[in-house]
Amino acid sequence: MKGQITQKELGRLCGVSAACVGYILSGSKKYKFKPETVKKVRQMAEELNYRPNYQARCLRRNRNNLLICIVGCACRYTDALHLKYLTQEAEKAGFQLLVQFIVGLSDEKKLQFVRNIINIPAGIFIWSFGFKNPESAAQLPEILRNAPPMMHLSHPVENINMDYISVNWGGRSFPGLLKYFADRGIRRMGCCIGVREKNSPYINRFPELARQYGIDGRIYAPSGNRGYDYYRSAGDIIEKLLEEKELPEVLYSVSDEITLVLMDALRRNGVKIPGDVTIVSGGDSEFIHYLSDPPPVLRHNIPLLAEKAVAHLVGRINDGQNNIGNNMCVGIMNQRLLFPDGSNCVLPEADEIVYS
Repeated sequence: MKGQITQKELGRLCGVSAACVGYILSGSKKYKFKPETVKKVRQMAEELNYRPNYQARCLRRNRNNLLICIVGCACRYTDALHLKYLTQEAEKAGFQLLVQFIVGLSDEKKLQFVRNIINIPAGIFIWSFGFKNPESAAQLPEILRNAPPMMHLSHPVENINMDYISVNWGGRSFPGLLKYFADRGIRRMGCCIGVREKNSPYINRFPELARQYGIDGRIYAPSGNRGYDYYRSAGDIIEKLLEEKELPEVLYSVSDEITLVLMDALRRNGVKIPGDVTIVSGGDSEFIHYLSDPPPVLRHNIPLLAEKAVAHLVGRINDGQNNIGNNMCVGIMNQRLLFPDGSNCVLPEADEIVYS
């Protein structure tokens, strides 16, 4: 029989109800069954390798009220904001959030962790798995086949029937960001990135997307291997910018660390910000808002994401929907530009452009 047999299927094969199967295999003395019925159910369960879904049972009974968030890749301040708001929303719903970091583990150890964690009776949020090799991710569908309710907090996961929230951040926000500035007459724009963004397909499409909005778009990246050191990355970027005959009118920085270095270095070289150049920051941290002249910040609505994610996962648990999910998009989070005066603008919708 394909996959793990269910309690209902086992009952049908034995000629009894699913509830009877549960009572017999749990050893409950609530009802008495004929010895031959008990023997048949237990023997059939052994032959078909049936195992009760204990995590689903515990979820239905709300015995531990536990939610788990698996974090496989995190290095920015907004990561802490996500966890903060997820924790608050979980507590409002009467649940506790357990955050488990698997950052830095080998792919093999991450896969083993996932195998273990799905046996805990808890709803699970996936921040990211952070696998280094695609072959590791290809093992997930089999591992998660009988997993409890799960939700990915960024985008759909290929070949896995997991509900998700779609977050248009990073390179996914480029169409809206470019349209916003193209509508305001901007024709030169730069994207300043760190080492970890160099190989991102979403980031690398920036120049082509910009061209199709009538903008000369350029990527400014560090020359050496700076790792996660965005400050040193910004030093490399500044050298390249100052070699330009004409600076971009707008610079989008993926991190606030890069933003701070850019603002300081450009001003020391006589560049007015804003005025000569507008800098839009990636919104990694809240300290950027306390500068005497903070730049606009690009950020999605983190509190709303947490609210939608927790409400959906808890709803599945309380409704008894204890399987992994239906690949449902629970919500779409678009980026917002937050301005120094406290106002904000949700970036306009922009269709994905087909490359020519």
